[in-house]
Amino acid sequence: MFLDTDIWNVTTLPDPEGQRSRINTSDLTNHIQWATEFQSTLNPGSVYFMETGFNGNGNMDYVGGLNTQAAENCPSSLSVDDPIGPSQNAEWIKPLGTGVNMWPPNTQYNWSLSCVLMDPLAKFFQTPANLNGFAWTSHTFTHEELENSTYYDTYNQMYYNILHAQALGIDKATRWSNNSFIPPSISGMHNGDALSSFVANGVKGSVGDATRPAINNQINKNWPLYTTVAENGYDGFIIIPRWATRIYYNVYVHLTCSLTNVNRGNGNEAADEWRVLAPTEAATGAGDIYALLEYEYQMQIGNLLALSRGTF
Repeated sequence: MFLDTDIWNVTTLPDPEGQRSRINTSDLTNHIQWATEFQSTLNPGSVYFMETGFNGNGNMDYVGGLNTQAAENCPSSLSVDDPIGPSQNAEWIKPLGTGVNMWPPNTQYNWSLSCVLMDPLAKFFQTPANLNGFAWTSHTFTHEELENSTYYDTYNQMYYNILHAQALGIDKATRWSNNSFIPPSISGMHNGDALSSFVANGVKGSVGDATRPAINNQINKNWPLYTTVAENGYDGFIIIPRWATRIYYNVYVHLTCSLTNVNRGNGNEAADEWRVLAPTEAATGAGDIYALLEYEYQMQIGNLLALSRGTF
């Protein structure tokens, strides 16, 4: 929420908003309406709600792109690149105390509410019904990768997003929690400096990734994993199992269109990304949108009925 997103294979599928896209207030209104209607179909006592992870710096990115005098008087958004460090895979264990700070020294959260509310997404959530249409959790402030991040960087990522939640009133939402969060790309799970900085900001755990055995409980897949110094650089942080879909977050597909209309060549953009990122799975069928939807049906319905935590 708030940040824009690189679109998959945008060169073959023009995006009317440019090469990056972002959810808008009409999308959010439709989601809230759908969730209300869906809740009404459930058995008494059942509760369904949507949860969103937010990156506060996205509001200031938007304001920084406005060509107005008022926006020019606002502080710039933070441009924090991913950490400089050795080449590593997702299960690389970062030596404690290493890494390079990517945040400028002595930075302060200095955005006024008047500046933040120039972003229509920020303004949308000033209405309590809109704010409470979602549950809220942090996704860090700028979405910096955390595999090789320093304590300083990671602390700022968490602390600034807490300050932003307070500025927007997100921390007053009916369903707001700072006890858990969503790590960018589920990174930092073997970075003891990052894990300790999470805890210093009141965060006790995060969601994980069921496709990565190293950060899943090997006794029971539905149990959380408690980190250790030997494997993660920190004792006792909680990694919550999470099952993600193969219909990814960064595809430009209007699923309200007919399946025929969204097919392009050997499949639509969602199927194209599936074939590239998970070729073994895609090879079990035709690899097109129909095969992808069937795969999701077979996998995710079972996860839902087993009360597994998913990302949908």
